[in-house]
Amino acid sequence: LDPRYRRARAARGWVLLGQGLWDDAAGAFRPLTTEAPGEAEGWHGLGMAELSAGRFEPASAALARAAAAAPDDPQVWSDLGVARMNGGSAEGAVEALAAARRLAPRDPGVAFRLAQASAAAGLWVEADEVLNVAFDLEPALADLPEFEELRQRILANLPEPAAAP
Repeated sequence: LDPRYRRARAARGWVLLGQGLWDDAAGAFRPLTTEAPGEAEGWHGLGMAELSAGRFEPASAALARAAAAAPDDPQVWSDLGVARMNGGSAEGAVEALAAARRLAPRDPGVAFRLAQASAAAGLWVEADEVLNVAFDLEPALADLPEFEELRQRILANLPEPAAAP
């Protein structure tokens, strides 16, 4: 199909997504996944519509296709991490968010989500390290109740330092 048509369909999908019309947005993006299956935008939009609707398994599948099509897009990887986290796969979320962090090392939101996923996966030392990075990048994060709750949960689960010989 004409690339202008695909861009117009994608733009319509993003507008519908912004309006909270998840199923209509999914309907706008779904044809793009068959018309241009190697392009990320259709998969990304479909994944975001599914994620917004609370359908985490299809969201993760679509976002994984988007990440395969756009391996250098940190937003796609971050969204995949969120979908996997919400779907109960903390380890899968860590993998996707670590990829997003490698691509966008100065993004405090990505660092914070990676800390959340690492904590959910029981990777307490890693969660502590990346939460500190998130704070260094954006100190205002400390004003969020979920930041403090995560910090307290991490501190409670960090291993005790080894005693000096």
